[in-house]
Amino acid sequence: MHVKDELHDQLLKTYRGGYLLILPDKQLLIFVWYCADQDSQREIAVLFGIESFKVMSGIGNIVGALDGTYLPIVNCPGGDNDYINRKEFPSVQLQLIVDDRLLINNAYVGRPGSTHDARVLRNSSFYGEAEAGRNVTAGQLVIGDCAYPLGNWLFTPDRDTGHLTPSQKKFNKALSSARQCVEIANAHLKGRFRRLQKVYCKEVEDICKLTMSCCVLHNLCIICADEIDDFIYINFVQNVSNYMNIFQNLQNGENDRAQITADL
Repeated sequence: MHVKDELHDQLLKTYRGGYLLILPDKQLLIFVWYCADQDSQREIAVLFGIESFKVMSGIGNIVGALDGTYLPIVNCPGGDNDYINRKEFPSVQLQLIVDDRLLINNAYVGRPGSTHDARVLRNSSFYGEAEAGRNVTAGQLVIGDCAYPLGNWLFTPDRDTGHLTPSQKKFNKALSSARQCVEIANAHLKGRFRRLQKVYCKEVEDICKLTMSCCVLHNLCIICADEIDDFIYINFVQNVSNYMNIFQNLQNGENDRAQITADL
């Protein structure tokens, strides 16, 4: 009897709903490929025609990962101290929404460094379009960290106050695995285009034009499979804001998160 026949029922038992089923035959082939090569999970997902976010997290219908980062600047435009961020250096906020290939699907830049990540999102055109169901359709999810409010299309982890259940911890770990793509994309962006590690433009408009140009070039590098290992910006994690969410979670989002947590 073939190995796949012996494992078929066991592999089916691991499926409890909540995301699209990957058939046992394909599961086995994916595992064999994973063991036989050094390809990343993202590369293997593309090879086998499955959603990479789902491979990383077990959560289906994720279409993007959201995060904000500081772009250090030389001074405060117009002498406005709102550009001084929580880490006490002048900066502007860059918001990225990235897919599982590290392509930047949406970028929003220019808000002062002291602006809360959730407020940056509310001020972006992406938020209004998503709320209207135009760029994130029903059932699709964008994932972010705890700085953002839980919504119908925006999924965030359960805040850890020391009382999380094992299921909630598992959900948070799954979401964190999927969110890594936006952190990696940020590292690649600042690694390839190191001018973003210290922007010397004095006018906000010029800062925005420079940043958006780098985002376009980043996408071209991804599309052309440009080698990146020598350019990764190692210190990107220092720019994490660690903000607390300032907006109320939607009850529908709470219900959906609870259901997915139970299904993982």
